[in-house]
Amino acid sequence: MTDEMTPAEVRMIECAESIKGILDEYRGGEANQRAIGEARPSIEEIDKLSPNGYMHERTHSLMTWIEIFYSAQKHLNYGGAKRVRMHILDDITKIQAFVRTGRAKEAT
Repeated sequence: MTDEMTPAEVRMIECAESIKGILDEYRGGEANQRAIGEARPSIEEIDKLSPNGYMHERTHSLMTWIEIFYSAQKHLNYGGAKRVRMHILDDITKIQAFVRTGRAKEAT
């Protein structure tokens, strides 16, 4: 394995970073379909670029947490918006680590 990432791996990292930007731009703990709509294409692109079981689990989890985070009530069932945000950032970190270690390429 080389230290250089493929264009697909670079794009997955960019998508993950864009989701972080959405978290910074839109406050959680309230209904926000716009934020969900902005995050969804990046999450779907990550899933498409690395079609393997682990990444599918991570992207599915990430989308679920995003929907909970940008809900007026659901986040309360999971300890509040701050705690849900931690779950989102954990999924993003796992996705980025998977890509950076080259395992995304090996699994395709």
